Amino acid sequence: VNSIVVGYKDESGNDVTLIDGSVAGPLEYNTNYVKGNAVNGRAGTYVITASGLSSETYEFIYETAVLTVNKKEVSLAWSEDSLEYTGNEQAVTATVNSSDIINGDNIYIGTYENDKATEVGGYTAKALSLSGTNADNYTLGTGESVSHEWHITSAQNAFVIQPYIQGWIYGEEASAPVATAKFGEVKFTYKKNNAGGPEDNTPSQTVPSDAGEYVLVATVEGTGSYNVLTEEVPFTIGRARAIV
Repeated sequence: VNSIVVGYKDESGNDVTLIDGSVAGPLEYNTNYVKGNAVNGRAGTYVITASGLSSETYEFIYETAVLTVNKKEVSLAWSEDSLEYTGNEQAVTATVNSSDIINGDNIYIGTYENDKATEVGGYTAKALSLSGTNADNYTLGTGESVSHEWHITSAQNAFVIQPYIQGWIYGEEASAPVATAKFGEVKFTYKKNNAGGPEDNTPSQTVPSDAGEYVLVATVEGTGSYNVLTEEVPFTIGRARAIV
């Protein structure tokens, strides 16, 4: 009896062999593999025994053989190729194509590598293992779908709370500026409004105290993950009222 190789849950054929006219058949193959059986229908190896021949001329010695039930190779479909930067960890996922799953089995990806990232850049995710009902009867194989190229792209930054500052009267406590951005820290500087020359108009971190017209400059420095933000807000420090 020759060894026979079949796929998971595929049929194995039985051949009729006649040595000559004095041999009666058919030759039968018997194995404990049972298609679809929860125990004896799994991927693995099974013993084949032969029987069924009779002859007045020959004495038969049957040799055992091996039936190999191979794991079924599956292909994958991945979720995304490109994600926009959010500042948080993001992930891509893969699902097993339903056409590769035998009815009644529930197969999904058990473990990955390089499927999660936070920073802008390119990554190669890879499915490492399968889980689920009868997962040990399937294999990921070496197909192209096992790995997946994906990217995190830079995001468009924006102010969430628009820059604002309340003016005040000379001699009073200075108002605190307000602003928040989608990404990054907002930094504040001040400059004179309608100043007479470039030197007078250079932004400074020093809060002005003299009466006059000023501009609050709110800035978020850009990075490889998001763009720079700048917005100017005019405000006034009013003259104090003198009491004579």
